[in-house]
Amino acid sequence: MTESLRHRTVAVSVIYDEAADSFLLWNNKRWNGYAFPMKNFDEAENANATQTALDVIESREFPLSLPKAAASPLDRHGECEFSEGAHQYTYYDYHVVRIDAGESIPAAKLDPDLAWFTYEHLLAAPNVTSSTKSI
Repeated sequence: MTESLRHRTVAVSVIYDEAADSFLLWNNKRWNGYAFPMKNFDEAENANATQTALDVIESREFPLSLPKAAASPLDRHGECEFSEGAHQYTYYDYHVVRIDAGESIPAAKLDPDLAWFTYEHLLAAPNVTSSTKSI
């Protein structure tokens, strides 16, 4: 008997500081590493990636307030990964969304669970999740 592959549709919030050439990552304690803020959503229920990406950075769990933030679709990426939470392989359909913070975000004022990573640092860092590196 063959089981079908578990599927998750995920909105990914990417905050990029062009001047610093860096991405803002969140230390997600559930995933034991830094990651782009992400949240599952259900397209069948008319949810969309852009609004979900904004929702995740506006949630009470995200340690930064960005009241002027705006979102726009950026990319889409799919990958099959082992889900530690579900203990099975899952196909993740990542809807990557660019978040314009609408203001500067100085590193000195960031919550300890947030950090700026250059692309090279992000790829090399052992404490960045594999899904974030893939995206």
